Formats: sequence, structure tokens, C-alpha cells
Amino acid sequence: MNEQQPAYLKALTFPRFVLAILVVIFHYGLHLDFFKENILAEFFRNGAVAVSFFFFLSGFVLAYNYNKTKTRDFLLKRVFRIYPIYILTFVIVLLTQIYFGLDTPSGFHGVANALGLQSWFPGYALQVNFPSWSISVEFFLYATFPLILWFYKKMKWNYFVYLSIAIIALGLLQHFYFVVYLFDPNRYFLEQFILYFPLFHFSTFVAGFLGGKWIYQIKKAKLNPYLFPVMTTVGIVCFILILNFENPIRLLSHNGGLIPFFLLICIGLSLDKNFYIRVFGSRPLIYLGNISYGIYMWQFPVYLWFCWINSIELITTSEFILYLLILIVWASISYELIEKPARRIMSRRFLS
Repeated sequence: MNEQQPAYLKALTFPRFVLAILVVIFHYGLHLDFFKENILAEFFRNGAVAVSFFFFLSGFVLAYNYNKTKTRDFLLKRVFRIYPIYILTFVIVLLTQIYFGLDTPSGFHGVANALGLQSWFPGYALQVNFPSWSISVEFFLYATFPLILWFYKKMKWNYFVYLSIAIIALGLLQHFYFVVYLFDPNRYFLEQFILYFPLFHFSTFVAGFLGGKWIYQIKKAKLNPYLFPVMTTVGIVCFILILNFENPIRLLSHNGGLIPFFLLICIGLSLDKNFYIRVFGSRPLIYLGNISYGIYMWQFPVYLWFCWINSIELITTSEFILYLLILIVWASISYELIEKPARRIMSRRFLS
């Protein structure tokens, strides 16, 4: 398939910030009246699903941006982008846990955590900087991307679509079986295996890849441009409603059940030239999207130190707002002084 050099998908950057904040609310704000007593209370209670959207977005953006790449350079770029903050937050949380006499991982699991492998070991996926389990999954998904791209380039488009749909369907069937017949909240090991094991998020990543390549097909069709903001709106509304009200789809939402709506949102935002792009494409919102990784990775260490400094066990609404503002400011500082310089230095040193 002929693919032109892609343009930067500006409208997909700010949603990362929204998803990161949703995860922060899920982790630290659900006990607050503002989140548990409003019309969207169930939506916030299911905020962990934002992580599944991250996996989809990764596949989508990578597929859109890459049609050929050196495997070594691609993997190094991914590592340079996420590992500096990953290892820094790991060390800070680990030292904090040691200082306060909290449980710390054993030697083997500590090394696995430092290397981003913890999600492969159910029962240990949430050790140290617990939100980083999803980054452990991302490492695996990044490693599979060159192989998916190879299949894409070797196969006819229709056959690749069929293969992708089969993988997605298999992933949904597997998750349905596990959730309905195996899930037991009292069995911690099994719960982590079902929710965090990297292989079980592969189908969501493949769906994102399919969507990222599908854009080129849609562009050829020259559809009515007003269709795309409608697609986005329908996707967002369905995403919120499904998480906010009891329904069969929500049962599968953590591991791929919302893929059709992720597709609507991402394709709509990517091709919209008139509506959402005017807001989401603004510099301030793009910047917030750029620091979203820092917000996600720093949420736990900042929370630990915020509560310790202020002698807090359970934060109030005003304290949560202050914590959130500090987190955003710190993520911005981290982005400018750590993420960007580290990426630049390592790229200059190791990339061909």
C-alpha cells in the first residue's frame, strides 16, 4: 500500500492528558463526594479503562507514523522516550518505601520491575510504582510492533484486516471467558493475571495498528469531512455511557471491549479538519498531552510525598485539587529537564 509521509496527529495528543487525569482520579479521588455523588460517578469508578485506551493509541499512532523502520532504531527510540522517567520513578518510590519501612520486592522481582518485566509475573505486577504495570505491557507491545508491521507489508490489505479481526475476536473471547468463569476478586494472583498480563492486551494494540493504517484507506475514499467530528462525538458519548451504566460491554472494557469506540474517536480526531482540531490542536492542550506520560508516571511518588509532607492519610477535595496542580507542574518540569534532554542525549549517542 502506498503511504505518504504522515502529518503529526495533533488532535490525538490532548486526549492522552485527559486519560492520564482519569487514571489519577480513579486512583486517588473516588472517595471524594465530587466524584462519587455526581451523574458520572460510575464512569470515574471505571477510570482504569483509560489504560486500555493508551494501548490502542500506541498501536494507532505507531501504525500511522511508521511504514518502514529499522527494528533496532525503532526499539531504541521507544526506550529512550519512556525509560528515563520509568527508572527514575521506580528508584524514588523504592527508596521511599525503604525509608518508611514498607514492603519492597525481593531481589529477582526488584530487578524484573526495574527492567519493566513485572507484568509477566502475576502477584507482583503492582509492586513499587504500581501504575507502571502498564508501561511493562507497553514494552512488550513495542517489541511486537516490527513483527506486526512485517506481516502488514507482506499481506494484502484484506487479508491483514481478516487476521487482525481474528486476533481481536480471540482476545475478546479469552477475556470474556476469564472474567465470567475464572475471575475471583479474592484470588489476587488470578486477578492480576487476567487484568495485567501483557499478552492479553496484544489484541487492543493490534486493533490500534489496524486503525492507524485504515486512515490511509479512508483518505482515498474522500468522505464528507463533516462525518469525522460526528464519528468522534459518537465515540466519546458511547465511551462515557458504556462506562457509566451497567451493560454487557462494560464487562470486557478493561481488555478490548471498547475497541469500536476507540476506533471512532481516533479516526474521527485524526481526519477532522474543522471542529475538534481547533481546540485539541492548540499549543497549550498539545503541551498538556506531551506531559501526560509524566503525569501518569509521577502520580504515585508525588502522592506519597504530598501525603507525607502534609501528614495526610486520606485527602480532601481541596487537597486533591492541590495535589493535581502540583503533579501537573512537576510533570512539566520533568518533561523539560529530564525527558527531553535524556531522549536527545541518548538518541545522539546510540541512533544511527
